[in-house]
Amino acid sequence: MELVFVFGLLLLLSVSLSGLAARTVLSTSLLFLLGGALLGNGGFGVVDIEAQDPVVAILADIALFTVLITDGQRASLPALKEGWRLSGRALGLAMPLTMLLITLPAHFLLGLD
Repeated sequence: MELVFVFGLLLLLSVSLSGLAARTVLSTSLLFLLGGALLGNGGFGVVDIEAQDPVVAILADIALFTVLITDGQRASLPALKEGWRLSGRALGLAMPLTMLLITLPAHFLLGLD
């Protein structure tokens, strides 16, 4: 129960601070990351949760949805139309290469699926 409460508070805080975060180097995803680090087992231990718990995937989906929605609301359509080549390279080349460069060492060095 405390996990849902803490997640709700972090969600409320991140949405409330999204305007401030847009004007700084902060992002809503960074707020979720800091909140998880501080309140999880590695921090103050407010929330006791293991990475294998099914609720982790659900909360990660909700967090991703929230981050994408808040970032999407700030996106400027004229700027996206003007700079589509850079975004296309980032999504079409850089993201798959990044996934590959993370996946291969994780599989072969750490034995992850």
